[in-house]
Amino acid sequence: MPRVVRKSYWETWTDECLEFRRIQKDGTPDGGWFGFDLKDGELKDWPLHEVALENLLRCLVPDAVVCARDWDDESESFEQSWVATKGRIKEYRGQYRWPTIIQCCENGQVELSNFTNTCRSCGADYNSSGQLLAPRHMWGEETGEHWSEIY
Repeated sequence: MPRVVRKSYWETWTDECLEFRRIQKDGTPDGGWFGFDLKDGELKDWPLHEVALENLLRCLVPDAVVCARDWDDESESFEQSWVATKGRIKEYRGQYRWPTIIQCCENGQVELSNFTNTCRSCGADYNSSGQLLAPRHMWGEETGEHWSEIY
């Protein structure tokens, strides 16, 4: 069994988001929403991309004309079909599992994140538990499968 470089572990993450829900002018929700990532209460990705900044302005100042795309040729005026609800800060939490890493050979480490995990240095294959697998040319020999069907 190869030496374990790092055991698997779970990492918990928390993100904050300034969230706006879109509603139509008649007050019915349209199902859309906008979220802007926050860090310590401030916008995380500042300066925002041009389109993201337009959307933030539309959410904060509903009657603002932020771009020429709002122009309606038929009515010859600027028109926006939706407004946004009052923004709220929402917290999202989750977990991510970091997989085990093993030392395969002198120059190769393998992350055990898939059903089959291959060392980039020597080409050895391991299962998700870190057990060395038989050479690929032998895979499926007993069942008549080809190795590519198993991988």
